[in-house]
Amino acid sequence: MTYMHNDSTITGGRRPPGRPKDMAHLHRRREDILECATKLFASRGFRNTDLKSVADQLGVAKGTIYNYFDTKNDLFFACLAYGMQRMRASIDQETADATSTFQLLERGMHAYFAFFDANPDLVELLVQERAEFKTRETSTYFQHVEQRKARWVDLYETLRRDGIFRDIPGEKIFEFVNHQVYGALFANYFSGRKQSLQELTAPILDIFYRGVLSEKEQIQGT
Repeated sequence: MTYMHNDSTITGGRRPPGRPKDMAHLHRRREDILECATKLFASRGFRNTDLKSVADQLGVAKGTIYNYFDTKNDLFFACLAYGMQRMRASIDQETADATSTFQLLERGMHAYFAFFDANPDLVELLVQERAEFKTRETSTYFQHVEQRKARWVDLYETLRRDGIFRDIPGEKIFEFVNHQVYGALFANYFSGRKQSLQELTAPILDIFYRGVLSEKEQIQGT
């Protein structure tokens, strides 16, 4: 899928050269750079990757990369932004025709895990960001979380008002679910990706919906 970006986080603050009729080619070139750089950052690490290595891998002059990005930092953060935008688009596509709130939750979580299963390089870049830019106030991942928060909090509040969920504030439910998927994502990464993330969707949702107590214990506890 091709994404048309006007965001300066993707272009590194520069306006690509070329006439309007060349924009499709320019966007494709930008995506080629981002996809190539993502793989290099993931395999070599942030410190061992530079703009020249990206240019060499693509078979273009180093100046071509500078047409889009001023520095390695600009390119690195553009790769992160591009990856997270693709992830959001994937979730939106999978949940667009959901017919119930439960289906929306299930499809959304499944799409989230499926995307990261298919794009482990992005997880690697998210880890590198935390290691290399420790003083950054908010990481790219949590910027994404904040951007999507209102949508999910509204959904949980609706379920609470309808009596489907217990009387727990939607924001608290959002934080709990976010911690589960975030923890699962990075626990899977640091354990060597021994399990498909998509396999975690059902058990996480089961515990989320039903808790860990048996029906007998739930009744006795009331």
